[in-house]
Amino acid sequence: MRRAYDITQFLHRQGRTKRVPGLVPDFQAQVLKAVRQDPYDILWVDKGILIARETLEEAKRIRPDLLVVGLVLDAMTMPHNQTRVFTQALPAYDVMITNKSFEVPFYEFRGVKRTYFMDNCYHMGTHRPMTLTAEEQRRFGADLSFVGEHEWQREISIYRLGEAGLNGLVIGAWQGCRQHENFRYSFERVWGDDYAKAICGSKIQLGFLRHINQDTQTTRSVEIPACGVFMLAERSDEHEALFAEGKEAAYFDSDEELVDKARYYLAHEDERAAIARAGHERCVRDGYSYRARLTRIMAQIDADFGRSFTSSP
Repeated sequence: MRRAYDITQFLHRQGRTKRVPGLVPDFQAQVLKAVRQDPYDILWVDKGILIARETLEEAKRIRPDLLVVGLVLDAMTMPHNQTRVFTQALPAYDVMITNKSFEVPFYEFRGVKRTYFMDNCYHMGTHRPMTLTAEEQRRFGADLSFVGEHEWQREISIYRLGEAGLNGLVIGAWQGCRQHENFRYSFERVWGDDYAKAICGSKIQLGFLRHINQDTQTTRSVEIPACGVFMLAERSDEHEALFAEGKEAAYFDSDEELVDKARYYLAHEDERAAIARAGHERCVRDGYSYRARLTRIMAQIDADFGRSFTSSP
């Protein structure tokens, strides 16, 4: 499936095709087979870059009461995330759930019946405080850490931290970037428990936004505090709404402010720990988990469509 995704994205950017022969058609058939076999109420599509409009429309012909719901956690107005299959299928969606507030008008204009904005979430079974073994601490331990993909703005900010005499760890696909000797660069990609451990191994986790996506929050914006770790993130209105500045997280607007706050919070362990605890408590108290947020969204879908898909736990 990953190969189909990569090929489809490449061909879409070339403007050549919306199909990957031998891969995507089989996937469409599997979807329709499942709809024929079971009386589903909802066809749930996570980032449907490979599922075609005609497949969704045929599914609705098979099950006239079927509600097609899409969930996307990427900026799909950006060409590097899109496929032509995805954009052409949008009128067949009844619902789209997006974590990009600025993209709600895009989905509405493209024909989705109802679009819901959902702040980012954490997975309760994965993003949690973890105690590391000595070996894991050697692998992931750091004063400052960032787990994520390279962007040139991030490269500069991390280099400025190194120039200021601060030390840290960068995990992700950062090959070929300008590296500072004060930082270790691990070119691995970490998932699941390893991802949570990579967060928990650091005194301060950096919360860079993804500028290529025009982000005002990212998945790590919630995952870091959910792991009980202090987050020092780029300031945005949505970040400040999620976590109170100076109480549940810390924010910066410039590399100078980033350096100053990194130094300050590394030197004030008790204050840093209190903010990390408060950030974690905010995640739990206000229901930032996928389960809690999606339960609220589904209740809203129930009300808006006059249907009853949710039930009491």
